[in-house]
Amino acid sequence: MANYLLDNPSGYYFRYSIPVSLRPLVGKREIKYPLHTTYRRDAKYQAAYLGDSLKKLFRPLIHDSNRSITEDTPRLLKSSINALLAQTKTSEQGSRVGLSSSFTLEKSHPSMENLSSAINKYCAEKQKSGTWAAKSAAQNIASLTQLLEVVSDIPIQAINSSHARTWKDTLLCLPPNVGKKPMFKNLSTTQAAKCNRGSTISITTFNNIHTRVSAFFWWAHRNDYITRNYFEGLKVREPKRAREKRAAFSDSDLQSIFSTQQYIKHSYNHPHYYWIPLMGLHTGARLEELCQLYLDDISKIEEVWCLQIRDHHNDQKTKTDSSNRTIPIHNKLIELGFLEYIDALKKSGKERLFPYLSRQRDGYSQPVSKWFSRYREKIGMKDITPRKDFHSFRHTLATRLKHKGVSESITGALIGHSTADKITYGLYGKDYLIEQLKNALDSIDFTNALENVRAYS
Repeated sequence: MANYLLDNPSGYYFRYSIPVSLRPLVGKREIKYPLHTTYRRDAKYQAAYLGDSLKKLFRPLIHDSNRSITEDTPRLLKSSINALLAQTKTSEQGSRVGLSSSFTLEKSHPSMENLSSAINKYCAEKQKSGTWAAKSAAQNIASLTQLLEVVSDIPIQAINSSHARTWKDTLLCLPPNVGKKPMFKNLSTTQAAKCNRGSTISITTFNNIHTRVSAFFWWAHRNDYITRNYFEGLKVREPKRAREKRAAFSDSDLQSIFSTQQYIKHSYNHPHYYWIPLMGLHTGARLEELCQLYLDDISKIEEVWCLQIRDHHNDQKTKTDSSNRTIPIHNKLIELGFLEYIDALKKSGKERLFPYLSRQRDGYSQPVSKWFSRYREKIGMKDITPRKDFHSFRHTLATRLKHKGVSESITGALIGHSTADKITYGLYGKDYLIEQLKNALDSIDFTNALENVRAYS
């Protein structure tokens, strides 16, 4: 076994003689580096690890120089060496930091690729394939730019578990909406995390960023840029169960929402302010699903008026396959004048159900989402625990259906959730009859909570 350990009076050093053919690329005859430990056993371990890793790094350059050496090789090689040596740093107490044995540049790798270059290729591939919508593209680019700031533009093969932990620790110290706060405007991600003394991003936000970053590294793994995804498994477990994140509305909540001047005297600027909360309550549909509806999404099916949640038009999108569904229109909506509202739109030549909503980067729902947030604040329902927002209409309908004894599979068919039962019927049977869905939906009665709602006119 080669001995790479040098014992000087000043401490232990790693010493490695650069192969003669590679000295012009590296720019030196040998590497000498302090091992930052007073323990010989640790020093011997680190020196052996570094020597073995450098041999693996240099191997493709020695044995296949025509293929492996490019114009960027000297710069990337030096960065790789520096990143490798940096792994040997220890804590102030001198305890050894675990070293990654996967720092190699095997022949299977296309080339030594730095992180920014790999990110650019990944984003270009996703955008060219149409995998990302505009919102997804912006979110992914932001998350990967953040990664680059924290890890720095080192060769992607040099990234290890230490980098992944540093990235995780940094993000969990960031303030919410860091890019929108003036005090953090000119700071890097790492600086903002160190300076923050207030609240930090939510676990949900971190886990969403983690999903995007880990997806990038799995892509890098599939394309032979790396041998292991060190970002896998770094999600933070949320302390609350999913059903506790948002609560259903109580009858008292619903009376507050539907007893304002908006519903008593019709004091609203546009019809969507009247209809969308009522539709959310009686359909369980997501906000964007309602805001993007076209008039041709509403029709009679089996003699029952229904609305279809689908991606039939270019500007429509659905969350999952199970989100595409047909929902019978609740009798209460018909009673309040929903069909007359549709007829009036058709006569005026409109195409969309809510023509005053314009499409933005994230779809049609952003203005309504902001408006409903202000609306909840006016009626004292903004900062309460458990959280209640527009999505609570969906929880409310699902809860009422459950209390009525409606099967989970029918509830899933109505609100667009996949269930084990629904998967079975979807594969081996037929969809539910519209009449079954209609009966289940009309069994839910919100009359008491809506006693102050005046019919649309």
